[in-house]
Amino acid sequence: MAYRVQGPVTGQPWLVLHGGPGSGGNPGLLQPFDPARHRAILPDQRGSGRSRPRGSTRRNTLDTLVGDLEALRHHLGVVRWSVLGGSWGATLALRYAARHPEAVEHLVLRGTFDAQPRTVQRLFRRFAPPAPGFQASPRHRTPLHRLSQLLQHGTMSVTHRRTLTQWNRMEALTAAHGARRAWRHSPTAAARAPQHRHWAGLQRQSRRPTDWRTGQALAAKFRIQAHFLLRHCGMRPGDWSRQLQRIAQAGIPCDFIHGQHDAVCPPHTSREAHRQMNQIRPGIARLHHTCAGHLGTDPDNARALRDRVHALLPPTAP
Repeated sequence: MAYRVQGPVTGQPWLVLHGGPGSGGNPGLLQPFDPARHRAILPDQRGSGRSRPRGSTRRNTLDTLVGDLEALRHHLGVVRWSVLGGSWGATLALRYAARHPEAVEHLVLRGTFDAQPRTVQRLFRRFAPPAPGFQASPRHRTPLHRLSQLLQHGTMSVTHRRTLTQWNRMEALTAAHGARRAWRHSPTAAARAPQHRHWAGLQRQSRRPTDWRTGQALAAKFRIQAHFLLRHCGMRPGDWSRQLQRIAQAGIPCDFIHGQHDAVCPPHTSREAHRQMNQIRPGIARLHHTCAGHLGTDPDNARALRDRVHALLPPTAP
């Protein structure tokens, strides 16, 4: 498992979990942290990014990922760390905290993804990959099943590249939809300029062509993503609520940050998680709505993440 570390050994330890699944940890996820006072640890989850074998789904489950994180904590000699995760990273963060509450100081979760079937169906409802000549069997009628079947083959054909481009475009356009709504509903002119730049960048990203090298990276990413989404990310009925209950009972404070215009993960997911945790232990969870879409790079989300992470720093000596 590959990982990055930013900051001194004496800094406040943070585990940073990337989304995806399968995306890998890019250095931009470390932006909320102060390099002088935080020790931010960003692993590439199993099969993702620089971890090897890349794109492998063998023994790649939610619980093996939790085991990998605990092994990393022992390897680095960290007693307790706070955890920041966004989207799928928030799903993994909650599972990790529920399994190892003694290792977690605080949770900061952005755009929480609950891995429920209705959430996955909502995400893929606009997507029908073009696959000329590809005949799906009755049990492979959904776009996600077709994608998973197609990605089992290692050869990068024209159909592969076209399908991967379509999926990647769908992701970028869905994120851009939320970013555009945030820009249009921004309360101040000063906030609208950076939000417009962010939306325009996502629009450009959705139009980028897919060459062979990019296609290989996307195939590895989406192979893992389809593997997890088809299996409800390893979540059984009732797991979501049981995890929130364990975390609240263990007394782990949690900050939920969710964009009001998130078009990927509906904001009610964080509202409901916040409500359930506070029912068990009042005040253990806090909810922060932002005028933003889904991504951590959305200006309002980025500001909220930085504010929460810095608010948890111990006071400096006079």
